[in-house]
Amino acid sequence: MTNPPRDDAVLLATRIAHLFLVIAVIPSFYVLTFHPDETSTRFAWPLVPTMSAMCFGSLYFALIYSFLRVTFAKRWHEVAQVLWATLPVLVALCGVAIVHWGKFAHGTVRFSIWALAYLVFPPLVALFLVVNGRRDPRTQSDTDVLMPTC
Repeated sequence: MTNPPRDDAVLLATRIAHLFLVIAVIPSFYVLTFHPDETSTRFAWPLVPTMSAMCFGSLYFALIYSFLRVTFAKRWHEVAQVLWATLPVLVALCGVAIVHWGKFAHGTVRFSIWALAYLVFPPLVALFLVVNGRRDPRTQSDTDVLMPTC
């Protein structure tokens, strides 16, 4: 098997998956941020107090922003850290979902989308890190900003 070119490309599958996740997260962001008192009927599980829902909404906003950056990135090395930071969060939330499985609104479309995202996306993110990482030239580009060491 030949090694892929180290062209710093973000693969099409990575872009499509992240765009799908953005589309899937937008309704949750909307409900949690603008209707936090309606999570029992409009979200995957009821959140109390409403401030908890709003905190989750801000997390989903950050995910939307980060995943849009991955979707439209020109170079892999510019967004790889987004996925490295996201992976442990997704794994932790997947674990929380499994532990608290009985508290969710089973049998609803909103729960199905939420469960799919948290049960399927962590292994996909890991796969994207490996596959796209093989294309990373591991060199700096002219536009990279170097952070000084302590």
